[in-house]
Amino acid sequence: MAEAMSIVRRSSAWSAGAGLIPIPLVDVGAIAAVQVKMIRDIAKVYGVEFPEVRVKALSSSLAGGVLPYLLSVGSSGYLFSLAKVIPIVGPVVAIAAMPGFASAATYAVGKVFAQHFAGGGSLLDFDTEAKKEEIAKEFAEARNEAKKPPSKSVVA
Repeated sequence: MAEAMSIVRRSSAWSAGAGLIPIPLVDVGAIAAVQVKMIRDIAKVYGVEFPEVRVKALSSSLAGGVLPYLLSVGSSGYLFSLAKVIPIVGPVVAIAAMPGFASAATYAVGKVFAQHFAGGGSLLDFDTEAKKEEIAKEFAEARNEAKKPPSKSVVA
């Protein structure tokens, strides 16, 4: 699980970068692409087959189902993406908010897939609809964790 979570953390950072893309909705597509690659890499860790046909369905499901769901329950990420078209203020608001949303969403999706694969699951039996609540819970935890101030180490 440690190797899979390393992939999840690295992908979360890439998603945060994708959230900085200045073109509305292109950022959301880039985030979904990072997530598909992350899932492919996690699948390799667990020896799970990753059929190309399933990749297209998974990509559509993430971009068209999971991301909007997270946006509706935990954030207004699409609004942040679309805010980029508002002169001056929009890009500033979007740049401040979208990377955090993207990182938390990717972390949540990755953690749920890693747990699914670790439990012997495959892409064929992964039900995105059924996992939305679990992904939303992980998303909320990731957002809360990001909001905590860094712990200070005491130097003697």
